[in-house]
Amino acid sequence: MEPLASPPPAAPDAHSRRSAAVDRLVDDVAARRSRGEHVPDDELIAAHPELLPELAEELEVLRELRIAELAAQKAGPLSAPPAMEADRLAEPIDSQYGSFPPAPDDRLPPPRVNGYSVLAEVGRGGQAAVFEAVQESTGRRVAIKVMLGGFVADSDSRRRFEQEAKILASLSHPHLVSILDAGRTSDGSIFLSMPFVEGCGLDEYLAQDRRSPDHLRTVLGVFAQIADAVGEAHRQGIVHRDLKPSNVRVDRRGEPYVLDFGLARLLHPGQAGQVRAVTLTGQMIGSVPWFSPEQATAGTLDQRSDVYSLGVMLYKGVTGQFPYPVLGPLRDVLNHIAATDPIAPSAIAGIRGIAVSADLDAIVLKALAKDPQARYASGV
Repeated sequence: MEPLASPPPAAPDAHSRRSAAVDRLVDDVAARRSRGEHVPDDELIAAHPELLPELAEELEVLRELRIAELAAQKAGPLSAPPAMEADRLAEPIDSQYGSFPPAPDDRLPPPRVNGYSVLAEVGRGGQAAVFEAVQESTGRRVAIKVMLGGFVADSDSRRRFEQEAKILASLSHPHLVSILDAGRTSDGSIFLSMPFVEGCGLDEYLAQDRRSPDHLRTVLGVFAQIADAVGEAHRQGIVHRDLKPSNVRVDRRGEPYVLDFGLARLLHPGQAGQVRAVTLTGQMIGSVPWFSPEQATAGTLDQRSDVYSLGVMLYKGVTGQFPYPVLGPLRDVLNHIAATDPIAPSAIAGIRGIAVSADLDAIVLKALAKDPQARYASGV
């Protein structure tokens, strides 16, 4: 009897073709990033909507590979990471890691939001884009924060947005951006609307004033208001977890506003006063240059982690530089955050002719203590 002929291979179905396309794109992104190119996730998602949600999921995995194993690390320098992470931890990071203003020719199209005339995109991060808009019923200028992904956004993103809405609704402070409205856009994306702050980010504001003889007074005045605002969040049991200059907007009068509570967590009674520095999947939460040692070593966080991030911001505002190197391989940066003690601000600022008092040195260095127990308890 003649042997049976093998059946011809089945043609790949649509799902297989999509998976192959996602794999090719993600491999290309990984290769480009290894060469130091800046390839934002949201740009790829916007350019390839036909590959959602698989593309978003794979990009998240790619993003977390470089730091996933750090979730098993506790306090202390990261001197011996697992071999599988060595190449990821050797990749360089950018000190502006976090949200960024899109280029004029790279802005996302304005979403359709009932009751609002949406004008243009003004900012973007990994999970959301921010648009300037006008509330039609009042004529008020507002900022509309829209979660990327629409109906196919993952459950973690939706949960963060819902949590941010609850947190903003619970806060009332003149230097905290409040929530005005929440709902869904025409494509199903969750949105939040907030007052529009006409101005610039904290770093840009302080850079404009850096040559002024009153620069130090400006820095201290602004940070007193920022610390008071963060302290109000702390009094409500909220840990921001992503304090950095791009999350502080300064208006034309010089008034700062703390915003973006998308990564914040509420410490419920009985929660032992701490939240995780990483997600269950190993994702580290926050922006690396502004990390506290607890974030760098994947520990647990409380309000004192925010105090450390405020200390990094204040140190940079006073001296014009970070307390330790934050450029280079990720492993080196995390080691510096976990173990490198900063030089007193007065020693650096003095080179530029800025007189920093011993009291200010003590305040900044206390905020930057590696041991959380040695820091201030909250932002106030």
